[in-house]
Amino acid sequence: MIRGLYNGAAALDVITRQQEVISSNLANLNTSGYRSAQLVVNQRENPQPNNPRNELGPESLEVLTSFENGRLHQTDRPLDASLVGDGFFSFESPDGTLYSRAGHFYRSPDSGTLVSNEGLPVLGESGPINIPADIADSEIVIGEDGTVSGKGQQFGKLAVVGFRDNQSLERVSQSFFKAGQNSVQTDATAVVTQFNQEYSNGNAVSEMIAMVIGTRHYEAVQKATTAISEAMREHIRA
Repeated sequence: MIRGLYNGAAALDVITRQQEVISSNLANLNTSGYRSAQLVVNQRENPQPNNPRNELGPESLEVLTSFENGRLHQTDRPLDASLVGDGFFSFESPDGTLYSRAGHFYRSPDSGTLVSNEGLPVLGESGPINIPADIADSEIVIGEDGTVSGKGQQFGKLAVVGFRDNQSLERVSQSFFKAGQNSVQTDATAVVTQFNQEYSNGNAVSEMIAMVIGTRHYEAVQKATTAISEAMREHIRA
C-alpha cells in the first residue's frame, strides 16, 4: 500500500510538470520564435535480489524542445524577417551571444542599430548592423542571404548560424537560447524571408487534447491514491 501511495505521488508530480509545459506551449502560440517543449518521462525501477523489477513510479527526465519550423505570418513590415530551414538569428547580450528564430526587429532611435524586440543588438557577420537615419524603413531590403541594404548601400549581413545538435542549446527565455557546453556551431541552411514573422511551432489542437488527457490522468491517480490512503487508515484502525 505504501508503494502505491509513493507511485501515486510520483505520478501526480509528473502530471503537474507536464501540464506546466503544455500551458507554456499554449500561452506562447503567437510568440515570435517560440519553440514548443515536451516533457520526457521515465519509469523508475529499483533492482532488488528478490524482485529485479520493483517499480518506483514515473519521474521527469528532461524537457526536449521541438526545433521544427513554425507558422509564418505575413506582416508587410520591412523590419520583420523569418527563417525557412534550420538556423538562428544571433543577438548580442550582456551574457554573451544568444540565438533565436524571432525576427521582429527595430532600429535603435539613438544609433540606428538593428535590435530585437527586447532591445538586444542583432548581430551581423561583422558585428551589430547600423542603418543610417536618412534610410526610411520602407527603403530597407533584407535579402534571402541575410544582407541588409537600402538605397544601393549595404549595411551588413545577418549572422545566421546553425548547430550540429539543436538539443544542445539551453533555453533562456520564451524565444532565446544560448549555446550549451556541447554545442557545435555549423553553417545554417536557412533562407531569410522579409515581411514575415515566424510564430510558435506548437499546435493548439494537439496541446489542448494533451491538457485534457493530463487532467483526466491527474483525477484518476488522485482518486486511486485517496482510495489507498483510506484503505490504510481502515487497516490501522483495525
